[in-house]
Amino acid sequence: MTDIPGRPLKLSLRLRDYDYSQAGYYYVTICTEERRCYFGEVIEGNVHLNDSGKIVQSVWNDLPRRFPGVTLDEYIIMPNHMHGIVVQSEKTVAPKAAPALGQIIRAFKAVSTHKIRTSLQPGFAWQIDFYDHIIRRNGELDRIRAYIVNNPMRWSLARDNHQE
Repeated sequence: MTDIPGRPLKLSLRLRDYDYSQAGYYYVTICTEERRCYFGEVIEGNVHLNDSGKIVQSVWNDLPRRFPGVTLDEYIIMPNHMHGIVVQSEKTVAPKAAPALGQIIRAFKAVSTHKIRTSLQPGFAWQIDFYDHIIRRNGELDRIRAYIVNNPMRWSLARDNHQE
């Protein structure tokens, strides 16, 4: 929890005492502020990214260069959120050199926000936090990959049925 004067206490979504810099697969969902559609649209089950969505994709794909030892697995950028799997490899350097998942996502959000605000949409913002899930089993990894790949089709079906 954070205790900032004038703000309500905020519970952390992260597991207490878990080392998010350790090797493993991490599923993340990152949403735009108020779930505004900034990144494009879904047409007939396919995502069509606009310039803001392409910036997000570029910054996401650049994470392994920014953070050695990090690789990216399946991901999808939707009109108002994204899902992705971040892979932390075994620590081959000093333990402090491995970034925690929160550091990776903060850098991603900061860089993408700066690029979008300065070139396209001055009011762009991500939600303050993000959702994460530690993937512990291969079957779970396969299920999450399928969820990510099929997300645009679910979006289309939900829109066709007037659901969010």
